[in-house]
Amino acid sequence: IFDVQGKGCLSISELESGIQELGIVLNLSDLHLCIRQFDKRSDGKIRYSDFCDTVTPKQAEYCNLLNNRTPNETSMKKYAFCSETRAQLVRLFQLIFKVEKASEDLRYRLSSAKFNIHQAFEMIDRNQTGWIT
Repeated sequence: IFDVQGKGCLSISELESGIQELGIVLNLSDLHLCIRQFDKRSDGKIRYSDFCDTVTPKQAEYCNLLNNRTPNETSMKKYAFCSETRAQLVRLFQLIFKVEKASEDLRYRLSSAKFNIHQAFEMIDRNQTGWIT
């Protein structure tokens, strides 16, 4: 659905096309927000590894289940997922976009308030190690 040419990365237009094919309606600024958020190399593309970081479960057991599945070899991308999997993928992307938009809105509000990020980090870093654990 997304990387139809098999390049290993997605441009904004490929992401937009894949999202539209899933039936999700987004404006271009929301797509750009997600590209900026998940694009680890800041080159305007989401690589396969960036995509996996976004959609793969963090719990090792579930991550391994997903990563060890045999790929579906269908050449017709429309039928690459069963209807239940497709619905779950749509829900996942809807949540990702919703959370990213809400997070960006909050970051904007914090930037216009009297908020000091260094002081906030120091409050959370209770043992003064420079790390939050």
